[in-house]
Amino acid sequence: MVVCGGVYQKSGLVVWLTIEGD
Repeated sequence: MVVCGGVYQKSGLVVWLTIEGD
């Protein structure tokens, strides 16, 4: 999934990212 400069939940973990390729 692509998220730019946001917080998202994946596999029970909250991750800050700029780009996430999933």
